[in-house]
Amino acid sequence: MLLMAVTVIVFLVLFIIMPKQLSVLEMYTTSLFAICLGLSADLFLDLKYHLYGYFYPGVDGLAYLFMTFVYAIVNLLFLNVYPLRQPVWKQAAYIGGWSLFSVLYEIAALRTGLLYYRGWKLSYSAALYPLLFLILRIHFLLVRRLAAKAERRFDRKTGGRTV
Repeated sequence: MLLMAVTVIVFLVLFIIMPKQLSVLEMYTTSLFAICLGLSADLFLDLKYHLYGYFYPGVDGLAYLFMTFVYAIVNLLFLNVYPLRQPVWKQAAYIGGWSLFSVLYEIAALRTGLLYYRGWKLSYSAALYPLLFLILRIHFLLVRRLAAKAERRFDRKTGGRTV
């Protein structure tokens, strides 16, 4: 429980003090996507296949709230300072850094009882984290493209006037 409390406090403080690079729409849509992706994966890997879990086996309200918070806030922290206009190697290093942090956090979660394995292996997580962060990046770019397209369509219809 200590790791959970520290996580919530530290991540929340980091999010509050960091300069926001994302629009409210980008924060909202990418966070919803991260929550849906994370909870969907957990639904199958935890509840259906019993490979791992949080706190205790089965559905746990506290674990659900914690996971929802973590998926949203990590998404925002990750995307807010993503080096989008940097060379590919810097973007890859950024994803690699977040993946390493995630593996180390998972080790701490295992040691403190926040997370338990029943068939899952840390190597699976290490292999999947870069893919998951890449999916978040791709979704972010899709949201940004759709928002720009909607704005252009709105400007054409109204001639730049607000309605």
